Amino acid sequence: MIKNSKGITLTSLVIMIIILLILASIATYSGVSTVRYIKFMRAKSQMETMQAQVNSWYQQFNNGNTEIANYGEDIVSSNYNDTFLAANVADRSGYRLFTKSYIESLGIDGISYDYLINIQEREIILAEGITYQDVTYYTPEDFGISIVESVPISSISFELSYEEGVHDSQNIFLYDIKLLDANGQSASLSKFTAQYKKSSDENWMDITNIKKVEYNGDDNAYEIEISEASSYDVKVSSVDGNISKENTINVLPGWKEAKSNNEKNDWYAYTDISTNRIVEVNEPKLADGMTPVKYTESTTGSKWANAMTKDESMWVWIPRFAYRITSGYHQSGTDINPSDGTLGAGTIEIAFLDGTTNNFLDNSVTGTVVSGDEVTEATYTDSTKWILAPGFTLGDEPLTGFWFAKFEASNTAGYGDSSDTADNVNLTLQIKPNVKSWRSITSANIFTVCKNLTNSTNYQTYFNDVSNVDTHMTKNVEWGAVAYLAHSKYGLNGKKICINNNSGFITGIGSGSTNANSTSSTENQYNTPIGVTASTTKNIYGIYDMSGGAYEYVAACLSGHTSKLTSQTDTDFINKYIDIYNSYSLTKYGDAVYETSGSSNNVDSWFNNCSGFVYSERSIFDRGGYYGNGPSAGLFYFGTNTGDNSINDINFHGFRPVCVVK
Repeated sequence: MIKNSKGITLTSLVIMIIILLILASIATYSGVSTVRYIKFMRAKSQMETMQAQVNSWYQQFNNGNTEIANYGEDIVSSNYNDTFLAANVADRSGYRLFTKSYIESLGIDGISYDYLINIQEREIILAEGITYQDVTYYTPEDFGISIVESVPISSISFELSYEEGVHDSQNIFLYDIKLLDANGQSASLSKFTAQYKKSSDENWMDITNIKKVEYNGDDNAYEIEISEASSYDVKVSSVDGNISKENTINVLPGWKEAKSNNEKNDWYAYTDISTNRIVEVNEPKLADGMTPVKYTESTTGSKWANAMTKDESMWVWIPRFAYRITSGYHQSGTDINPSDGTLGAGTIEIAFLDGTTNNFLDNSVTGTVVSGDEVTEATYTDSTKWILAPGFTLGDEPLTGFWFAKFEASNTAGYGDSSDTADNVNLTLQIKPNVKSWRSITSANIFTVCKNLTNSTNYQTYFNDVSNVDTHMTKNVEWGAVAYLAHSKYGLNGKKICINNNSGFITGIGSGSTNANSTSSTENQYNTPIGVTASTTKNIYGIYDMSGGAYEYVAACLSGHTSKLTSQTDTDFINKYIDIYNSYSLTKYGDAVYETSGSSNNVDSWFNNCSGFVYSERSIFDRGGYYGNGPSAGLFYFGTNTGDNSINDINFHGFRPVCVVK
């Protein structure tokens, strides 16, 4: 009994000691936690005191006491790098150190922490921070403290704007923000919240992608990046949300810089519109000074790559391809469709090629690519043969693609109606919509103007460097490459392009019709629903003025008449920049002449476009037709002219350049 009794006593004693230790541990933890909480609440209370004091200083500063901005001590910025980073403060200018002893010297009692303070911006940071429950607190916002206005806000005003252009288009600028008291005087400049939404939406979005910029003389402006053109509402509110102001701005569609790596088809998407499948093409080669651009409004159809040179002239990328004509070879529109030749056209298949090779980018494409003397009449009936479009060779150099002017050329002076002013190689060329095309200039001067885009005097208007850039007057084979791509399923998918029927030769105008009567109206500009019908893709990304507008001279002529284009006699130069014809025959291909017409003396091309072949008196080719040609104008139009200014219709003839980045 005695042994058992002693055993029970020892066990009880051990249990009692364990319980006491647990209770002591709980009491200790509770005490530590309580102390930490008390320190946190004391820091929060002091932060509220300091914020109220800073608000008061701020108001005194606004009332003219500028000496207040010198309160505090200079900061050794490196001592507080971690603090500024943790507080997410990038701009450290204006911050001063307020130690607890300095604060006490100002007659403010009960402060036991050091602060970094910017009085002019009413910003306050706890210099060392305070940690509670694994979170470190630095700013009033961290503590959940609403910043109380030193003077009550009665109203808010602000301005909205946006800038058009490559880099700023569709970025809204919020500026001249004023938070006003009852007397209309500034109550605060720095503390507000901003939200935005499409006008058609119900829910407001907090502006998270807002950055501070200088705009219109305001150093405290903000830039809001938006994804697309629309009508937008912007709201600015006081911190407590009691006072707010809303404004609306209509952001029109426009061109904006794109990502050159084409992430998520941001820049281009050459699309088979019969299946809606995006295919691989050679990456566009940008010259130094070229900017890839996209339109800020969504679109359907094939999206060809667009770029701007420094002057914001617009160019479209034509990637290297091979083609085959599977129906309608060497036939007229009437041959193909006897009941209505204006609807008759053959079929062109396109296969994009890899780099400067003749290898197909699409592994599902079969057959071989031929060129030069290998192209014969038999080629067009051989389903295993593809033809390398000759526009992708410049002299002896194979090309991955070339840039084609998006619109007919114009000049910055606006000349075109008279050779007295327009027949001048020293005018500055541009490629833009909604302007008069450059006409009334001889074919020889056109040739010079296009070459001059890269000469030592002019090139900086367009490029930063031209060591690997070639510009020249469009050749027939380059017009043909564009026409074939446009006619294929990567463009119009066999439909006829609509005519630019503007009698004032304004670039980029559409009619919505392939056979519209001429008009002086400029209503249907290139970026309108009707305007895009005159594009090679029937959307904003295509090439315009390929039907109607002005006739377009090309660097193609009858043999023996190259002097109408250049004074050069070097054979290599001439063969590089001019297509020379001896006869209407298959000696030339890929140029939308013999292959896509039934004869050379009538409206005998596809869609019954004009088919006029050069002869000695009219030895220079023109393409596309002009605004009054109706159904005979189009991609497959080829006609003739003298190239000089001795006839009355010189003011009906324009042109466009090609840019090659080698």
